[in-house]
Amino acid sequence: MAEIHLLKKGLLKQMWRIKRSLEAAFLLQEQAFITESIILAGRTMRMLDRLIDDLRKANEETKIYMNMTLKNKWAGLDEDRAYLTELEKQAEDRDVEAEQMKFNRIISRLHRLANTLESEIRHIFPNPPFWRPFFRNNKKKIVLVGAAAAFLVIGYYAIQFLRCRGRGLEGAYYHGTNFGKLAFHKVDKTINFNWTRKAPSTNFNTDNFSVRWSGWITIPKDSEYVFYTISDDGVRLWIDDNILIDNWAVHFNQLDQGTARLTRGPHKLKLEYFQNTGGAIIQLLWKKPGGLFKQIVSPAYLRSSRP
Repeated sequence: MAEIHLLKKGLLKQMWRIKRSLEAAFLLQEQAFITESIILAGRTMRMLDRLIDDLRKANEETKIYMNMTLKNKWAGLDEDRAYLTELEKQAEDRDVEAEQMKFNRIISRLHRLANTLESEIRHIFPNPPFWRPFFRNNKKKIVLVGAAAAFLVIGYYAIQFLRCRGRGLEGAYYHGTNFGKLAFHKVDKTINFNWTRKAPSTNFNTDNFSVRWSGWITIPKDSEYVFYTISDDGVRLWIDDNILIDNWAVHFNQLDQGTARLTRGPHKLKLEYFQNTGGAIIQLLWKKPGGLFKQIVSPAYLRSSRP
């Protein structure tokens, strides 16, 4: 397909030269430069012959359909070609006896044929997809734009990674309901777990374990905040070492709450939980100033280290 588009480009370039040459022949003839006009018309005829040969070869190589009307017009050029050849010989000897009307008709026919040929070339060789010339002519620009786009995407995700790094609370998981043997540490983005009939991690208990989360909570503005826990079983919550919720006992799914007036900025937070047997649920929620509903504290406000 690429070779066909290059062939079309070359044929149209030849056609442009032929049409300019015919226009020049018209101008010379109108200004009474008959000799020069005849010589130029002869050259144009030979250019047209070469173009027709190239178009025939293209037709044979590409097996593209050619208009039968156009083929008939090619066949009708023989008489005009012979007449122009005779006139050229006379013009070279400066013995011009051209029939003005006949010469004008030949030039007009050549011009019409040139227009028909140009239309046919554009018809039989379809235009490439709109993006192909752009890509071919702008490879360096596309590479630069692609590299810049890749850099921006990588930079965006790198910034997001750095921003998210450390979000959440540091969780220490213990065997036993009263912080016996430490099993593992991990950062939990939010405290919103339902471990009923499943363990917090592989190779860990489904019952009889405890967790201590510690970190910082960022308060958006000075106001009074209500904190909630939903737990099964025991739970305790501290903000700035002040205990807000203390329900350290075995119980079914239960909602507890505590209120604190806090200033804008980071505040120390600690949450403890233990699971005895059966249901295992722990959630940390709050209601922000002006809020109508309580909601899970999102990672945007939690840090495992002081921000």
